[in-house]
Amino acid sequence: MIVDDDPAGDWTVPGVYRCAPGVYRIPLPLPNDGLRASTSTRSPTVTG
Repeated sequence: MIVDDDPAGDWTVPGVYRCAPGVYRIPLPLPNDGLRASTSTRSPTVTG
């Protein structure tokens, strides 16, 4: 499920968050690391 990103929310909660139209943030948990998570940002591409 894709939800709109809440900048005030916990950025480490797993899920897919819509940051802007066509841009998604996907937190990747890093257990046993002081960083807690890394964020991967994706945007769809159009080929053709």
